[in-house]
Amino acid sequence: MEKKLPISVFMHVQNEEKVVEDCLKSVLWADEIFVVDSYSTDSTKEIAQKYTDKIINHKYINSAQQKNWCLENLPFRNQWVFLVDADELVTPELVNEIEKAIPQDIYDGFYINRKNYFLSREIKHCWNPDYQLRLFKHRMGRWDGRNVHSELIIKGKVGYLKNYILHHTRESIFSYIQKLNRHTSWEAEDLFKKGGALLNVSDIPRPWWKKVLRFVWRYMPFKSFVMFIYMYFFKLGFLDGYPGFLICVFQSFYVFLSYAKLWEKQNVKSS
Repeated sequence: MEKKLPISVFMHVQNEEKVVEDCLKSVLWADEIFVVDSYSTDSTKEIAQKYTDKIINHKYINSAQQKNWCLENLPFRNQWVFLVDADELVTPELVNEIEKAIPQDIYDGFYINRKNYFLSREIKHCWNPDYQLRLFKHRMGRWDGRNVHSELIIKGKVGYLKNYILHHTRESIFSYIQKLNRHTSWEAEDLFKKGGALLNVSDIPRPWWKKVLRFVWRYMPFKSFVMFIYMYFFKLGFLDGYPGFLICVFQSFYVFLSYAKLWEKQNVKSS
């Protein structure tokens, strides 16, 4: 695409040499691309240098802090910014839709649905829809303070785009469980500090729905079992084959492990 859209793309990366090049190729339509690298030890930085000279090193603490640091410190020359992860691809159909939507200036941000792939299979049901607020006016948005599953809060009007980001997670089951263990520790810490209910409702990105669901979830017994039933049967995860079954099991275990670690924090004194 020769014409550049007046949008600043940014991503934060660490050791993403296997996927970052395809991602960068998919965002060459943007006016500028920022890559915030958390001191990668592989060839991520060298690959990124082929596509942009805007590469910044910054220590990673958690996702929300890194993203907010980007919004507050990167010298964006466009009011519109687009967050993309290294294992994602922006489709040409989405770019065309963005090109038509931005000049209308009706919204201050847009939710974009992700088409997820796990273990080389498209997940059509239990991870769908997966709306992410990725395109927005950078002065209007900041991520909340949670360590994991943080949400972007926009002070303005938000719309929805029809086309997809392709999310090709390259994780093995081994690495997925490693991430699950790390994220449940962060989740337990968030719950311990602030209280509240653990529920990933990014597929229903409406504030009043989130408030109702979180209130119900807080007092619901057998949360991990309920999560599996919801994802496997109500969201038709059984139609996603064995990868879908694994996702539903992992998500239910995520809930179980988060609350187990929360109980440990509340009841077990460290020696």
